[in-house]
Amino acid sequence: MNARLEYTKFFLLILLIIFFGSVVSNLLELELLQGVMGVFMITFGCIKLLGYSAFINSFRKYDFVSKRFVSYAFTFPFVEIILGLSMILISTSLMNIVLSLALIVSLELSISIIYSLYIKQEVQCACLGNIIKLPLSKVSLFEALFGVAVAVILLT
Repeated sequence: MNARLEYTKFFLLILLIIFFGSVVSNLLELELLQGVMGVFMITFGCIKLLGYSAFINSFRKYDFVSKRFVSYAFTFPFVEIILGLSMILISTSLMNIVLSLALIVSLELSISIIYSLYIKQEVQCACLGNIIKLPLSKVSLFEALFGVAVAVILLT
């Protein structure tokens, strides 16, 4: 695995998400962070589906909830896509519910990643399916904490 190439692909993906998130935000007259977070969740959820079985196997190695409830690993990409679509399409009156759910999902994932990094568990990050092969690392933690931060900012 060429780590430099994988990190470059990840960086380019993030730039594309920011670009399309800003376009969506502009077109639908959303807050910038709301559009970026929506596109971010939809994109990452779809990427997980491209390598669905590999995602499930990798995710269950470090995510607390999916270790206990296998169905969570199976449904996680769909939950992520639904939350992303909801951020973009749902009415303002229900947005606090969507953001609260996104906060819970992102917070649990962050805690799972922090623990796995703390015990120095060597596992491939499941966040990008089979498209970009990165080890579970601070980049994985950044992705999860980004979700926490955006949800908190938009809830306040």
